[in-house]
Amino acid sequence: MRILHVMKIVGIAGAENYLIHALPALQKEGIEITFLSLTPNKQKGSESEFLNQLKDEGIQSEVLYYTTFGLSTQRKVRTIIKEGNYDLIHTHLIHADFLLALTRKLSTRKFRLISTKHGHDEKYMNSYGFNPAGKKTLTYHYAAKLAEKEIYRSYAISEGLRKLFIAHKISPTDQIDTIPYGFDFHNENVTVDPSIRFADHQLLLVGRFTELKGHLDAISALKLLRPKFESLKLVFVGSGYFEKEVKNFVRNQGLENLVIFKGYQPNSIQYMASSDVVLIPSKAEGFGLVLLEAYSVKKPVVIYDVPALNEHVINGKTGLIARPYLIEDLSDKIECLLRDKVRSHEMGESGYRLLKSNYTLKTMVTKTIDFYRKSLS
Repeated sequence: MRILHVMKIVGIAGAENYLIHALPALQKEGIEITFLSLTPNKQKGSESEFLNQLKDEGIQSEVLYYTTFGLSTQRKVRTIIKEGNYDLIHTHLIHADFLLALTRKLSTRKFRLISTKHGHDEKYMNSYGFNPAGKKTLTYHYAAKLAEKEIYRSYAISEGLRKLFIAHKISPTDQIDTIPYGFDFHNENVTVDPSIRFADHQLLLVGRFTELKGHLDAISALKLLRPKFESLKLVFVGSGYFEKEVKNFVRNQGLENLVIFKGYQPNSIQYMASSDVVLIPSKAEGFGLVLLEAYSVKKPVVIYDVPALNEHVINGKTGLIARPYLIEDLSDKIECLLRDKVRSHEMGESGYRLLKSNYTLKTMVTKTIDFYRKSLS
């Protein structure tokens, strides 16, 4: 089985990490994989780190630099597909979905197109989470609907995401499945690093600085916790466009001494192992890879009761779930874990067991291959 995977690449985030793990695992199972990076001309080079990691894993890849998705770009895509003689074209995220769907629509030689839904429109999710009743971003909505007409089958990485695509009438119910992420982490020997342990009670939030990730809520919860703990810090690992606003908010709340900004760190797992609680107060997540990373080092999590995070946390067993966007409840849940070290430890152990039983790379790869076979039948 020969499969061409296609995605816009301008760096490494959640979907890229998924591919770095999934593609080599699929290839080991006898699936012949090629990866095509769609990279804008003005961002040449931003794909290099990702493609180098694929190369190290034995994955063949190439780059298509583009300015627009016009006829010239479509011709290049058709040539790549024709020369590769692929059984399936597997796209990831909206740019690849749209370009390959447009190429297929205008091609005389039709190819079998399938897609993975790793997320939804970020602008929409910032405002409404996974509530399907929100005001749609028309550009994204119509591009997604147009693309899906040319896509044979899709799968979402969470049930919440699947339901959102169905509710928005982008994907027909019988043409979209769910295959959760699965990874084989090897973090059993990761222990506390004293150099990044900044207080007796340490909270951690790992993620890009966007409105979606809930940094402001974490800071507001910290303010409520401040009088209750003599030694308390909140550590942010990540970068992004929203960072300046977050720093301004910290200053306005008078919490400069309690919040530490570490920027992007390649060893974010080490920060998790060195903290007490991992906070994931996102408004919504397509999946929430950081959740599995926290489980891999046996750390409890605190989340809001929102998709898709609430699909992967057992409340009171692997973490605590707060009512959506209620700072007082978020603060209370964090306090419970900080005060009860025994319970916190037990939740970390339970999260690790859940990871090993439900979210392994083998499970994900097996389900993906089954999906490919169904798509070829």
